[in-house]
Amino acid sequence: MKTNKWIRLAAILCILCLLTTSVISGTFAKYTTQDAASDTARVAKWGVALQVAGNLFGGHYNSTSHEPLAWTAADVASVSASESGTDVVAPGTKSSEGFKFSVNGVPEVSGTVTTTISYENIYLKAGTYGVMVKYGKTSETFYNAIMASANAQDKFFVLDGTTYKLATAYGANTEYYTLEDYVVLASDYYPVEYTMTGTTTSYSSGDENTDTLAALVTAFVANLGTSGTATVAAGKTTNTWTKSFVPSTDLATDLKIEDQVITWKWDFENNGTATGGDSASVKDKADTILGNLQAGTTTVLKGTVVKLDGTDYVAPVAAAGILANDFNLETEFSVDITITQVD
Repeated sequence: MKTNKWIRLAAILCILCLLTTSVISGTFAKYTTQDAASDTARVAKWGVALQVAGNLFGGHYNSTSHEPLAWTAADVASVSASESGTDVVAPGTKSSEGFKFSVNGVPEVSGTVTTTISYENIYLKAGTYGVMVKYGKTSETFYNAIMASANAQDKFFVLDGTTYKLATAYGANTEYYTLEDYVVLASDYYPVEYTMTGTTTSYSSGDENTDTLAALVTAFVANLGTSGTATVAAGKTTNTWTKSFVPSTDLATDLKIEDQVITWKWDFENNGTATGGDSASVKDKADTILGNLQAGTTTVLKGTVVKLDGTDYVAPVAAAGILANDFNLETEFSVDITITQVD
């Protein structure tokens, strides 16, 4: 009997042990919810390649190639500026290297292209020009012989204030003037001819009677967006164009200024109809007038450049804000291109 009691007690203890283990193990159970995420990023591509390089003009020009030279090479120059650091152009000079432009890239961001261009070209407007040179006093016999000429430009003139008028009567003490380098321009004259070549945009159809620089700028900026208000001062025009682009825009295709080269030339000789019995062509004589204007030949001894106004000759008017004036003696092409990311 005693043994059976121990057996039953042992069985009860075993059952209690098993129940306790179950309760304890139950305290380690828990709810479990799991999620996972992973992401990586890189810097968005910019990759814009912009190049504006080269020189259009020089202070000296090689005597063989007539291309611009560095200032240290003046000893082999056929054209050389007398003022240090000053660039010049003249008949026979040119630049085959010129300015080079290139915009490439496919940026992965939005942006804007801002292009500012300033330009002006040398010109002599249509009209009749010459250089009045002081002759001085003369005899009545010689005066009568000169005034018998059929051509007004071959006769004597007198100075009345700032106006040169055809002489009408002989005066023993009268100072007379003669008209030299006489030339009649039927159309405006632009001696410096510009050309642009490139992968997608070119301009080369102009001549000396066309403002090729203005036409070139028009072609150059055709794909550069919206134009701002142009300002014109002393013959120079300045304007700004802006254009926006979206991510993944191929700038070379969109702007069309990939591998552009701008060059120029001033022909040394031009064939044309001679005037006033002179063998030099009209354009060569127009070159001479421009050169004399630059030299400042305004004193009566050196000669004064004049333009026909009705029946009298007066000093031509330089460009001073509008291109309707008689002449301009400077040429310039300046460009600033900025490409910027926007928000």
